[in-house]
Amino acid sequence: MDLLKNIDENSLLIASNQDKLSVLNYLSTNQVFLDLLFYNSDYSFLKIDHRYPFYLKKEFGIEPYLADRIKKYFDYIDISKDYQNEKIRKLSEIKKYLLKENIIHQSSTKFNKIYAVNDSFVPEFLKGNKAKLLINDFKTTPVKLIKALDPENMAYAVFEEVISLIEKGVELNKIHIVNSFEEDDLTLLKLFNDANIPVNLNKSKPLTDYPFMTRVIKILKSKGYDTCVEYIKKQGDQAMNEVIRLFNSYNSDLIKSNIDCFIHELKKLKVKSTVYNNGVEIIPFNALISRNDHYYILMNYYDEVFPKKYLDNDYLSNQEVLEINYPSTHLLSKYEKENTESILKAIDKLILVMPKIVLEKTREADLDLNREIKIVDYEYIVSNSSYLADLLVLDYAKKRFMYDKYNIKTADLEVLNNSFKDSYYRYIPQYSGLNKELLKELIEKRNTLSAYKLESYAKCPFSYLLNFLLEIDDFKENIFTYIGNVTHRALEVFLKTGDYDLEEIMNEFTFPEDEEYKYEVYQEVVRDNVEMIKTIVHDFHQTTNFTKILTEHSIKQPFDDVFSLSGIVDKVMFDETYKYFLVVDYKYSGKDFKREDLDKDYNIQLPLYLYALKKKYKEYQPAAMLYQETSLKKEKRGEELDYRMKGMVIDLVSVVRRIDPTESKIVGVQIKQDETLKNNANTVISVEDMDKLLVDTESRIKRMAEGIKTGDFKIYPLLVDYDQQSKNYIACKYCKFGSICYSKNKLLGGE
Repeated sequence: MDLLKNIDENSLLIASNQDKLSVLNYLSTNQVFLDLLFYNSDYSFLKIDHRYPFYLKKEFGIEPYLADRIKKYFDYIDISKDYQNEKIRKLSEIKKYLLKENIIHQSSTKFNKIYAVNDSFVPEFLKGNKAKLLINDFKTTPVKLIKALDPENMAYAVFEEVISLIEKGVELNKIHIVNSFEEDDLTLLKLFNDANIPVNLNKSKPLTDYPFMTRVIKILKSKGYDTCVEYIKKQGDQAMNEVIRLFNSYNSDLIKSNIDCFIHELKKLKVKSTVYNNGVEIIPFNALISRNDHYYILMNYYDEVFPKKYLDNDYLSNQEVLEINYPSTHLLSKYEKENTESILKAIDKLILVMPKIVLEKTREADLDLNREIKIVDYEYIVSNSSYLADLLVLDYAKKRFMYDKYNIKTADLEVLNNSFKDSYYRYIPQYSGLNKELLKELIEKRNTLSAYKLESYAKCPFSYLLNFLLEIDDFKENIFTYIGNVTHRALEVFLKTGDYDLEEIMNEFTFPEDEEYKYEVYQEVVRDNVEMIKTIVHDFHQTTNFTKILTEHSIKQPFDDVFSLSGIVDKVMFDETYKYFLVVDYKYSGKDFKREDLDKDYNIQLPLYLYALKKKYKEYQPAAMLYQETSLKKEKRGEELDYRMKGMVIDLVSVVRRIDPTESKIVGVQIKQDETLKNNANTVISVEDMDKLLVDTESRIKRMAEGIKTGDFKIYPLLVDYDQQSKNYIACKYCKFGSICYSKNKLLGGE
């Protein structure tokens, strides 16, 4: 640190946030006055106006998430050069425009002296005499490395290390837990709160985690700027101050001109948690500032996640960045490793903790700390004394149950038994039913039955209760639902109007936020997808005699004294001459059709549609139920792509010819020379069997509706259609409640 006294004034110091604070602390403590300029190479050297994403969207059609990704390249681009790479030429054009519009401001990048503090990365665009400035005093004291069994045991190991330090008289505010994940924080907070030990979770929290923020974004999207401002004015939440500050930093007309850009900026807002004066601190690694008399417990010290590694998956590849001297991911990872080593070498009282297993075995972080590492294996076992109260009672209940039920005795059961046996009540892990009044109230509020709900009940009654009566499951949109929604909407508009504006339709639906970096690629996928399926559907409609078409047709009709049937049918087609109708369901993924599937309660969708529509359109007879695949397929050499519909048609040649005069649109449907249909049990159904199917469908709906009304929600997942990829049966494949499904293990062949 004494080297700082001899540093040249008017120099540039390239330093991390931690090193910058260390330098400033040293200068103030030693009363040294220097005119220094600091720069963190993790950020842009250019000054970028907050209007930046709005301009890129307006002038270049670049989405905000992509605007964020390309920002870092502008420092390296010389607008006077003629680049070979097309993407870089585009970036150069954008930079030139932004400079002209004063959206970015370029300072001089030439300095007399540039100091790389603790081997910080020095970007190529900075010019001047470069020198290293090592300010860390590297320690030689041994470091303890605790290898815990798994992430939960790792959190317990950290908790016990903190307890050990407290018992040695270390002040709470001198204990820092570093590099924890969100799941670790939840476990740590649970432990510290149960032990009544003050703890500061000193991490920024996204404002999108607050319910009011979801409401703000929803109002902005649906009702606009002015209504949203009025809503914000009525809120008293202190965290709303950050939102107000962002609103005030933009001109209202600019926000109104592109709400999506502003929402993108809103989603980046974060707020810090309340910090106590004296408490154990939990901080991210980039907030670590080493102090000699403080203790640092660094979690997740394993190679797969620490230190950060850069991947070659950015806007410009490693090959492309060579043209502008932007660092490759290999070089960035190298500097990240060296900087991390430098930080850890300077910590005197350092404890490292890692899990041995996270899904698979882990490897110790590949760092050279140049110190002795003392490895300690750890697995949590309750000791004779503990700061935990409530959690130990729960732990005892769990371990006592395992002993009573399976005769599995843990090493600490005797200690727990001596302390808590008088407060133990036998835990019976079975669902015991709903109160009748509560059940009646829930059903009155949620009294519709759709095919999706009935199929869920058939797969597992308990899952139906959680999903549709208690509404516990919060469904999260993904890329496939986005593509499916856009495709459905485009087909609906096309069939009604003969045309569609795909850009407008795509903006109706929200692309999954955590997948935004894929948006540009999937825009092309969606365009190709919609154009392909539009052509196939249009071709069918040009030839069929079922010319009256209803798209996204709503079903809502009474079923019994309690329930109504509901649903949206993708497409209903009518032959108004001979009074027949058919249904078509769009499927993004291919679906094989088998006649036997129609008799299964968990495949009731198409039969339910036919049943409900027959009730509604009494003068029409059901002619077919079909699936139309709507996803792009991979072409195979020598093979034609097959987008024919799959399903069942009635065994009347005259009707089949009305449906498909070309005899080429439905898999397995073929008219023989003798004017009869080729016998195929999976594609042809007799009129009598079709009538029987509708009668059976009504009986199946009645049976499942009765089960719901009487509160039959037993935990009984259906063990059929085993999926090798997910290692689950049909009932469990997408279920989110496996952790509370007490009978699942037994049903699957376990204890």
